[in-house]
Amino acid sequence: MSVSRILAALENVTGQKPVRNGNEQWQSRCPAHDDRNPSLSIGLGDDGRVLLHCQAGCTVDQVVTALGLTQRDLFNGNGKPASSKSKSTPRCYPSVQAAVESYAQWKGGAVEDVYRYNDDYHRARIKLANDKTFCELSRTSGGWTCKKPKGKTPLYRRDKLSGDGMVFVVEGEKCVHAAESIGLVATTSGSSSSASRADWGPLAGRDVVVFPDHDGPGMKHAQAVTAELHRLDPAATVRVVELPGLGDGEDLHDFINEHRDSHTADDIRAEIEALVAVVAVTDVVESDHPDHAIEPYQPFPVDALPEPIRAFVKAVAAATGTDSAFAAMAALVVAAGCIGNRVSVLVKSGWTEPAVLWGVLVGRSGTTKSPVLKLVTRALVELFKAERLAHRDALKEHQRAIEHHGVHLTKWKKSQRNGPPTDPPDEPERPIERRLLVSDITIEKLGCLLEENPLGLLLVRDELAAWVGAFDRYASGGKGSDQPAWLSMYDAAPVTIDRKSGRGTYFVERSAVSVLGTTQPSTLSRIFGTAEREAGLLARVLLAYPPDRPALWTEAALSDDVAGTWRDLLAALLALPAGVDDVGDPRPRFIPIGKDARALWVEWHDRHARELVDIGNDDLAAHYAKLKGACARIALLFACVEMAAGGDAGAYIGADAMRRAIDVTEWFKSEGRRVYAVLSDSDEGRERQQLVEWIERRGGSLTIRELTHGVYRYRSRSNEAKAALDELVKAGHGSWEYPRPGPQGGRPSRRFTLNEQPPPGEVIGNIE
Repeated sequence: MSVSRILAALENVTGQKPVRNGNEQWQSRCPAHDDRNPSLSIGLGDDGRVLLHCQAGCTVDQVVTALGLTQRDLFNGNGKPASSKSKSTPRCYPSVQAAVESYAQWKGGAVEDVYRYNDDYHRARIKLANDKTFCELSRTSGGWTCKKPKGKTPLYRRDKLSGDGMVFVVEGEKCVHAAESIGLVATTSGSSSSASRADWGPLAGRDVVVFPDHDGPGMKHAQAVTAELHRLDPAATVRVVELPGLGDGEDLHDFINEHRDSHTADDIRAEIEALVAVVAVTDVVESDHPDHAIEPYQPFPVDALPEPIRAFVKAVAAATGTDSAFAAMAALVVAAGCIGNRVSVLVKSGWTEPAVLWGVLVGRSGTTKSPVLKLVTRALVELFKAERLAHRDALKEHQRAIEHHGVHLTKWKKSQRNGPPTDPPDEPERPIERRLLVSDITIEKLGCLLEENPLGLLLVRDELAAWVGAFDRYASGGKGSDQPAWLSMYDAAPVTIDRKSGRGTYFVERSAVSVLGTTQPSTLSRIFGTAEREAGLLARVLLAYPPDRPALWTEAALSDDVAGTWRDLLAALLALPAGVDDVGDPRPRFIPIGKDARALWVEWHDRHARELVDIGNDDLAAHYAKLKGACARIALLFACVEMAAGGDAGAYIGADAMRRAIDVTEWFKSEGRRVYAVLSDSDEGRERQQLVEWIERRGGSLTIRELTHGVYRYRSRSNEAKAALDELVKAGHGSWEYPRPGPQGGRPSRRFTLNEQPPPGEVIGNIE
């Protein structure tokens, strides 16, 4: 648009001609406020756009709206500046304010704040119609440009980072100001993608707390900042603290504002410091990819589990000396297997989710996965034994009934010789064994059992590789021919299984099968190869892969009371009533999401969906997509626990069950990010991480000779051992130290020492 159209619009609005002021400048009454002063300046930029500035403070958006135009009308026909200059030569402005106002006009927004980082670098916050954007400004010899500066950018409030106290790293300048308002020392690199461009040097060796925004980009920013801080010399001590109660996209600024009405600044600061105090120091594993860091492990939210699952999980973890994530995963899948086809959650019309979960405990050999599996499933084995005894008695009764039937059949045949024809006596039906638990089973046998047990089954395999490996055991079509049937069983969908003998087929209308197993990290990558991932098999599996810990002796044991309560819960879940279809066959009862729970679900669902869009890893994106249904399934499971405990739940899923399910699903989300990062890492990177963990368990320091004697693969290979430790130094995990000679003289062996040593007293293990 030419400036003449703007001038004509102004004439029409104000009723007077603008006054020419020289140098391509005009002045007029501003249509956005009521006075007679010519307070609006109109000019032309070098790139052809119309410049507007109201001396009374009206924004550009207010001016063009009053003219009946939009900010796009300030530019040429396609809404872009008609610049006559080369793109490689950005326009310079005499001041920061002039540069920012020009940028805001081009974006169609209004300047909210300008943040000074130092004399040569500023960032401006621009408010758009329904969003915001930022403008980076750097000083050049010709003036200020709206362009990122070359090299590293300074941290915000760098001049306030002196001293040795704790520093809080946030995302954005508003959060820095909010932190300062309650007495915290804070800084930021700017946006969520600016961590790698910032100079983090002032935080070397400092105690740092990172507050991520409550969204996917926020967590990625926290990971990137943590990685940068660990590369410093000396490295910073880092804690990543997620603030409770934040909504989608909220941050520290929102957290502080929400507490201001009922808390003083000192109270808010004390609450934040208390949150920091219980969070462990974060470690970062560097991969072979510069922009890739494995997310720090987050403890499983045990308190989000309803009773009595919570008490049982804590007791199993204590008795086995394992991370609570193992017991929690196993307990959730076992409980889901007991519910089976009895109920389903009605998310909305046309969308239902069954009580089916697949889970795997991931850990290296010796991490006590199998004992956890045995303790959690022991109650099911006891119930199964009772069912077997009852079935044995039923078979004896059936045999006696068959014998009686034979006698009656003989009498009937005799009666047909002389008497009127009658129907023969009905043969007694063979009793069907009630099954829940299966292990090493073919797909054909599974189809038979599902026909006999339409309420669903639970598969438990100590080594899950055998489950996936059995897909082609009796398949003529090669590996993966059973896979489509298993994918249907995850959704309790109809499945037809052809019998290998050619004697008909099995048809199961609702083939619900939950799956629980264990595997080692290297095996996980192998069994879920490209074909399994592309088919969505891995995406359906919930993962628990806590850091390795030594299996130290413990006197703790699972008490009879806790074990009995767990057994009673499983029996109650097995006794939940199912619905009945038109022909009398069992079908699931559909339980809707209650009103209060639905508000929580919709908020989480949309936040999760926005995070899903930003994921670049296709495998992880597929896993995220399945987690939407998993969250609804876990909420259903928790509602069933309430029903089994005699609560009023049953008509719908309540807010408490949904809130707990969201907390648990968020943990599975973070754990999925960790595990998929490990799977995408190279073999070399995984081996390097295993070596770091072994050195940590040993105390954090060792000589080459100690490595060759402690790790089998380096036995009698000192050159390879030295090369491996040199790689750790190169990757920033540690450094070489040269001890001074002792009183007897001699030359002590140099030692490799990790940058951050764990507490002493850990058990020494071996790398297989």
